[in-house]
Amino acid sequence: ETLDQVAKSDAFKIGLTDNNSSDNPFIEKTDIQIIPEAKKKGWPTQTTLTSAVLLIGLSIELGRLRGCLSGEQYETLKHELMKIPNKLAKALDSSKRTSTSMARGLANCPMYSFVGSGPGVGIANLGVALMNEAPQIAAVSYQVEEYHHSLRFSVLSPQNIPVLIALNGKAYPRFIETAESIVNWGVPFAAVVNEGETTIKNLSTWCFEVPALPEPMSALTALPPLHQWSIDLTDIRLLNGYRRTPIVP
Repeated sequence: ETLDQVAKSDAFKIGLTDNNSSDNPFIEKTDIQIIPEAKKKGWPTQTTLTSAVLLIGLSIELGRLRGCLSGEQYETLKHELMKIPNKLAKALDSSKRTSTSMARGLANCPMYSFVGSGPGVGIANLGVALMNEAPQIAAVSYQVEEYHHSLRFSVLSPQNIPVLIALNGKAYPRFIETAESIVNWGVPFAAVVNEGETTIKNLSTWCFEVPALPEPMSALTALPPLHQWSIDLTDIRLLNGYRRTPIVP
């Protein structure tokens, strides 16, 4: 319905889709198309991640063409963009031990709260999707400001575990305050931090350490560890006798 409304406008329309069939409305009704050609081998965040990288590349090119980026800024961001595949692989490889530990320690936890800021808000939303799709566990997402300055702590318990997407950036001090408040409440929590970060890592019960990227693309390396954890958690739950609810089309 949204596409149909947009199609009636004079706006220049870009379709982002994995389906390159000519009768796909996101091809048929748009002016230009981006087709990532990512293949799903499991949960759909794989194609989401590929699409996000392409959109970041597009934003860098638009920044150059519109004069928003200097030549030096453009080259720096392009160089960082080319590092993403290796950094994603490193993030995934280094996450395996923590992922296994979390899956075993939280196999019976019925609820998670994913907390992010800036680009990390999108990762928090994807964390919710991963919990719903794979181990079929309830989860919600929050921005860190809302989470810390509200009544969220009143429902904290070992039955509602926070997961902080606490990457380097302007909101990092707020994540430290949030982590300290969670610890003071006496509840375990998990975190995703950049390599070299120690404050939140030392406060957390479980911690994924991922390679750093410039803030606009920083959240990309946070997704593979969450993906790995969702798979490990699903395996543990199935071994413990859980039967997945059939997906309703």
